[in-house]
Amino acid sequence: MSSKKSGGGTDRKPRRRVARLRKVSPELLAIRETLWPGGNMAAVWSPDTIDQVAQIARPHEQSRDATQGSHHQRRRESKVYVGTYGKYNNGSIKGSWLNLADYADREEFLAACADLHKDEHDPEFMFQDHEGIPEGMISESSVEDQLWDWLALDDDDKELVAVYRKHVDQAGTIEQAHDAFMGTFESKEDWAESYLDDTGLIREVPEGLQGYIDYGKYARDAGFNGMSFARHDGKVWVFT
Repeated sequence: MSSKKSGGGTDRKPRRRVARLRKVSPELLAIRETLWPGGNMAAVWSPDTIDQVAQIARPHEQSRDATQGSHHQRRRESKVYVGTYGKYNNGSIKGSWLNLADYADREEFLAACADLHKDEHDPEFMFQDHEGIPEGMISESSVEDQLWDWLALDDDDKELVAVYRKHVDQAGTIEQAHDAFMGTFESKEDWAESYLDDTGLIREVPEGLQGYIDYGKYARDAGFNGMSFARHDGKVWVFT
């Protein structure tokens, strides 16, 4: 899946990229570039430089703080760090975090990306990092239209879709997530016991033998037959 180019350009495959550093966040790389431009370890840090470092680090710090609150507070803003392949291939990850809630749709977001990198004639956007976005809705070089439909959902539905796409179907739609959701349970065994009771299947087993039912094995076999179990936020989320 590839993103449309701003300015009417056509999609194209990313140009050959330089080898990237592993396990180093864009924030840290940007801080290093700000403090030591061009690898100049003797660079003098001005007050403006310190301010730039603070701006780069602030989104990361806010995200970390948010994860330490309640379940509702742990929901992070949906944001993307936008650079370009041109800058990256020249040894720079200069860019900025953009909050997706600030844009009405994908086209408005891409226009903001173009404005951010207006120093390039035809920038090829590189989404180097992202937070608070479901699996599959964004990649290094593209972003889905459906992401803005997801942003319009309430918090519970956002979480449902995020869990579904992470554990069941990375390309799943909002409607598919709703249709497949069976509820949350303490464990797979808890789901199996509830399912057998709700469907009446438990009544086909003599009462004196019901205590011997292995609900864990029943849930395991259900998984073999298409049921999906996802551990999230201390609960088991179940999808058909």
